[in-house]
Amino acid sequence: MAIRAILLIYLISSPQTCHQHAFPNVINITSQQWIGGVAGSGYGTYYRIYLLNPDSNYAFDTLWAGKKGIAVSSLKKEVNDTLLLIGNDHVNGSSEQSSDNKTDTLTAPFPFKTDAVAVLGYFYKGERFYYPIMKWTVLKPVYYQ
Repeated sequence: MAIRAILLIYLISSPQTCHQHAFPNVINITSQQWIGGVAGSGYGTYYRIYLLNPDSNYAFDTLWAGKKGIAVSSLKKEVNDTLLLIGNDHVNGSSEQSSDNKTDTLTAPFPFKTDAVAVLGYFYKGERFYYPIMKWTVLKPVYYQ
């Protein structure tokens, strides 16, 4: 009887392993404002997330920052096995929007309530997950000439 009670307590208190996975190690997360040099070229913010060796089961797609959903692209660095995720929140500087000016940024609230400064959306083995980003390393602005 005591063994059954101990086993039951163990099963209840042990963490569930299904639908859980370890998020890749985060090396650095940065934001960097930029301003275009040519009149009307716009301004924005670059977002970069450096991850150490995520396996191929991860697919990163969206970064929510500043009430916007920003498409992210990835670049694998073979030197140190780092994956760099890049998002660019571009605001067109021209008052006239042309059909040629495409953006990968949409106005969108965070997918859930959080105190984080941003949320990274991704898929792991086909299932949707979110990674809250609590702070950025803010880099000096870039002024293009």
